[in-house]
Amino acid sequence: MKVLSTRRITNDRQHNAFTGACWFKGDLFVGYRQADIHHHDKGSRIIVQRSRDAGVTWDTVAVLRGHGDTRDAHLYTDGCRLYCTCYVERVANSVGFSGCAVTEDGDHWTPFEPYEGNYDNYVLWRPTWYRGRHYCAGYYYPHDRFGVHWFESEDGHHWVDVRPINDAPEDMANECYLEILPDGTATMLMRCESGLKKPKLCFSQFPFEAWDMQQLDVRITGPACWTVDGQVYISGRWDPVDIRIHAQEDHAAHTGIFRVIDGECFLICVLPSGPHPDNSYMGVARRQDNSHRFSLSFYSNAIANEDPLIDQWTKPDIYVADVLFGADFIIAAEGTKFAFEMYRGGGAPYGPSKAAHEALIAMASRELEGTGVTANVLVPGGMSNTNMIPGDAQYDRANMVRADVMQKPVVWLG
Repeated sequence: MKVLSTRRITNDRQHNAFTGACWFKGDLFVGYRQADIHHHDKGSRIIVQRSRDAGVTWDTVAVLRGHGDTRDAHLYTDGCRLYCTCYVERVANSVGFSGCAVTEDGDHWTPFEPYEGNYDNYVLWRPTWYRGRHYCAGYYYPHDRFGVHWFESEDGHHWVDVRPINDAPEDMANECYLEILPDGTATMLMRCESGLKKPKLCFSQFPFEAWDMQQLDVRITGPACWTVDGQVYISGRWDPVDIRIHAQEDHAAHTGIFRVIDGECFLICVLPSGPHPDNSYMGVARRQDNSHRFSLSFYSNAIANEDPLIDQWTKPDIYVADVLFGADFIIAAEGTKFAFEMYRGGGAPYGPSKAAHEALIAMASRELEGTGVTANVLVPGGMSNTNMIPGDAQYDRANMVRADVMQKPVVWLG
């Protein structure tokens, strides 16, 4: 795994949270909830932003709002249309509805409308599309009881409750992140509120009538999952504090990424987040031009607002990480010292030494894979505008990365 960049895309004194992400017709879209507080805000809304340059700059293309606390943005596509889904909670009685808005070009959106069908008291959380049909693992809400059911739709608007997946009261199952690969393999990470909040990793094959489930030994909520070359990765709001001293310590949580091997979870990365637990809820967008490269959206309060009067821990922002998975990440990692400096004339010994450093860390990460120890290298994410670039070089400095982008992540690592 290699994190090419992590960018904060909001800084507006709002509580920005609960993200979704999707690549659609060559552009990256990210949706999130914007409000004043974490929960029960009748003024909340879903913001959809678009980036035409792979996550560097953003513009707002849609603002969606229901009559209640509008939350849990999710984006997915059927190839022709982009769907933005969310849940609207009635603040007065905790009974709400799921719904969506749709666009065919990213600019013109239908009004947000509630779903139709027999999904009463179920939240249709993060649907997806496969071979002409829409699928979703919906969870029961409000939490006077728990359960997850399988829902299907022919048009993405009218939904049918097909069958239960997990109604076991001891699991207290709710939020489920669902991925369906082109070969019909479905992978799902199911949040479980019982006990230590350890999720279940679930597998099925088209037509998704039976599911194999295994409980993982890691404490995660706000689940997300994806598959690369047959390897399953999971993420969410990870609570690292050992349960034996949990009552004696402040509640801490981070947005962690784990690789699952034979049912065992190995931590491979912690994205900028925590220790305050208001973070995570990741959107997973696989690049259309590289199946090993992902845009991962999440929310975090890792960086304080520029205004010192704004509470860092209650006003989180939205971040997007550009991440590569798999053995070919060195070749594919455009924008690193390897790509820009290795062969440029006049760059020795600076360029080759940096390239060697990246190669060393890459090899170390492979050697340490599966041990729980990670190896990473921090790079600017592209050619940086410093004096190391000769004045007569044929590069546009306006398109280079500012040198000070390294300051905040270096401080965070320190």
